[in-house]
Amino acid sequence: MTDRFIVLKFGGSSVSEARHWRTIERVVRDRMDSGFRPVLVLSALKNVTNLLEGLLHQARVGAHHHAVGHLRDMHYAFASELGLEGERLLTMWFSELESVLSEIEARRNITPKLHARVLATGELLSSTLGAAYMNKVGLSCRWMDIRRILKSEPASDPWHAYVSATCNFEVDGTLQQRLAEEKSLLVTQGFIASNEDGETVLLGREGSDTTAAYLAAMLNARKVEIWTDVPGIFSANPRDLPEARQLMRLGYEEAQRLTQSGAKVLHERALKPLASRNIPAEIRCTWLPDMPGTIVGSDDFMTAPFAVSQIAPVTWFRFSERELAPRRGILPALMGKGYDLVVDALRPAGGEMVLYWANSDAPEPGLSELLAAGQADDTGIEQHLACLGVVGPRDNHWHEILDAFVERSERALGGGVRQIMHLPGRWVLLVEQRLAHDWLRQLHTEVMRTSSAVSHGRTWQEIHEVRS
Repeated sequence: MTDRFIVLKFGGSSVSEARHWRTIERVVRDRMDSGFRPVLVLSALKNVTNLLEGLLHQARVGAHHHAVGHLRDMHYAFASELGLEGERLLTMWFSELESVLSEIEARRNITPKLHARVLATGELLSSTLGAAYMNKVGLSCRWMDIRRILKSEPASDPWHAYVSATCNFEVDGTLQQRLAEEKSLLVTQGFIASNEDGETVLLGREGSDTTAAYLAAMLNARKVEIWTDVPGIFSANPRDLPEARQLMRLGYEEAQRLTQSGAKVLHERALKPLASRNIPAEIRCTWLPDMPGTIVGSDDFMTAPFAVSQIAPVTWFRFSERELAPRRGILPALMGKGYDLVVDALRPAGGEMVLYWANSDAPEPGLSELLAAGQADDTGIEQHLACLGVVGPRDNHWHEILDAFVERSERALGGGVRQIMHLPGRWVLLVEQRLAHDWLRQLHTEVMRTSSAVSHGRTWQEIHEVRS
């Protein structure tokens, strides 16, 4: 049985409604009937991590007690919907949460260590309820603390050490054997791990995908299934463009380029562990459990551009080579400060790069702080821009098609273009943020016109009609 593991990750939107737990039960039973050993990785209930983040700041001024009561009532009410005794199951976690919040109140300060302990509460609560529900419906289940398995690697600063940690994911034969001998279904947490001292750390916001990938790699699992509120990865963010089409299959490298360009369905960090063991991931929709999802697997490269993306706002830096020199330039200075910046060093030799903030809990510096860190003035810096990307094959013959499209369309779309940049497998357009949506829609139309050979599925609008 050691080669029959499958990791099922259910996101916050999937675990937050009682009716979805009937789907989760059905999926688990189906996988078990097919001879697999499923391991469930659960996120916190929808919006709970945001509520916990708010609690941190309320606790610093002693104004958190009412909000803790609201969080407790919400979980007890949800437990009741599942037919469970919330107070009996969850009191321990709320006691621990209140203890940490009291420490923050006494300190009047939020340390990275305390930050991690508070935000970990969401996954501890949801996984406790999930394990209890599975036992209630007759699936013998054991709650497993993922912090005993995932151990973080050293980081250069406290924020990344506690709030955006990375873990080793080598195949673990001992873990494989131990879990294979388990007679029960295993339910565990996403998003959290522990360091070498046993302290709780976080894997960065949206890090439950990464938990599932780490665990799959360590178990050499057959597959990972990511269950969420959309049935896969689309040719654009479907919430921005209802005409976006489902992508039926992507290689690891293609998915990596797409996540780096702003796609959020699958976390970027999850791809490396999966690719290391050639473990496929399938993104599925809890609302539409019978609909095929996007499969991310061994690299089977596209032959045409297949998706567009948007990151906004971004800041565009244009500096001389001297200002970007090692030890003196803004880039190494900023990285040395530990800011959680994503850097698209688009033309480092020519002194051009785009900076934006990752979706994490690290503090965001203002522009003046960035300039001070990099010992630079604001010459050559432009804010309030959007970075629109087209992702396609590494053979960049299609770049010229998009260049010509921009030249034809700029007047009709009101201008706003600041720069076009060519990268391996990516084409990037910097535009004024106020015009970004119009450019995004027209770029998507052009990509769909030129990528007829790509395996696209239904549009988001068509899928939404089925779901309704």
